[in-house]
Amino acid sequence: MSSHYASLVRLNKWKVDEKSRALGVLLTEAQHLADTEAALLVEIEQEKIAAAGSLEAGALFAGYVVAVHARRRRLEAERARVERRIEAARDELRAAMGEAKKFEIAEANAQARARAERAAKDRAALDEAALNAYRRKSTEEL
Repeated sequence: MSSHYASLVRLNKWKVDEKSRALGVLLTEAQHLADTEAALLVEIEQEKIAAAGSLEAGALFAGYVVAVHARRRRLEAERARVERRIEAARDELRAAMGEAKKFEIAEANAQARARAERAAKDRAALDEAALNAYRRKSTEEL
């Protein structure tokens, strides 16, 4: 019985590990998107400075800003999508951890029952041995 629980505990720990890895991938993706967005903001500032120094660059800057804003909106939409996936992955991880905990508790309870049964059998054997020794001693005294 205990080995049955042990394999279920192992299986559920593996599931928790898988969910954790998936969450890690999503968190890395979210960080990458945030870094890309931050780099885009720095790029805008650099282009703004460059455009201020040249009349020709200033004329092209308006088109650049429109393209950058469209790119930024796409990044924000992607980031929002990843954030929703992260929340779903966190929920799945919590559920998997709860399920794993149930099996860990069941395994601990089964082990405690088995220890109690062994202790009861040991006590019964010792009681019987003591009773037999008492009986032998009593019959020898007569």
